Amino acid sequence: MTSSPAPTPQAATHMCRAAVPELVVTAKRLPFQAANSPWKARQLGPKACSPPSREARTIFRSASVTGGQGLMAPSGTAGLPPRMASFSATSHLLDGASSARRTRCQARGGRVEWRRRTRIQETTMAGKTSSAEAAKTRADWVALVERILSQIEGWAEQNGWPVHRETKEITEEALGTYAVPVLQIKLPGGRLYVEPVAREVVGAEGRIDLYSWPGLHRLLLVRSGGKWALKTDSRVGWPDAWGKRAFTRAAENLTNAP
Repeated sequence: MTSSPAPTPQAATHMCRAAVPELVVTAKRLPFQAANSPWKARQLGPKACSPPSREARTIFRSASVTGGQGLMAPSGTAGLPPRMASFSATSHLLDGASSARRTRCQARGGRVEWRRRTRIQETTMAGKTSSAEAAKTRADWVALVERILSQIEGWAEQNGWPVHRETKEITEEALGTYAVPVLQIKLPGGRLYVEPVAREVVGAEGRIDLYSWPGLHRLLLVRSGGKWALKTDSRVGWPDAWGKRAFTRAAENLTNAP
């Protein structure tokens, strides 16, 4: 009789369960919104370098500061290290300040040029006005000299004294150069010269000298307040008012004086 083999005894094993759950590595699942987010989810493993996106550059410019003041960095500094970005931003600010100074200097220079041209125009107009006034004053003075010397010439001829007329040029700073007559009168005691000196004189509106030759005695015929009057070199007035009598006495005294 064949008997079945007895079952093989199995080694008893001690069954136990760990007190701490065993660590199991599982891949974390990405949220559904990550695909639609402006910031793409990071991928595991090596990734090729790519230039920063437009959003990254915008955020970097907004976050960059200069000197701790919280100013936005100007364009052109994105992608630089903070220190270099700060230096570049400072350079941009300095360039902007220099440009503003140049603009102000140009504006100031324009105002200065405008004032200079205005002064030139005013000076030119004033010069034209002065020239016109000088021409009128010169013409009036020449006419006045001609009139008074013609009067003296007539008085001398009435007295029987020969008269010789000459012409001389006078140059004055305010009036320029002009021509006037000069009288040479022959008296029994000598010769008398009637010679205009100038229109612009101190304290008068014109001067004509009367002097003798060879004695070289002199009287001044000056115009003041629209009237002529004889005076000595020391500005002492002649006793007679200007006229034929005053002229005759003055001429005889000058030519007869030793």
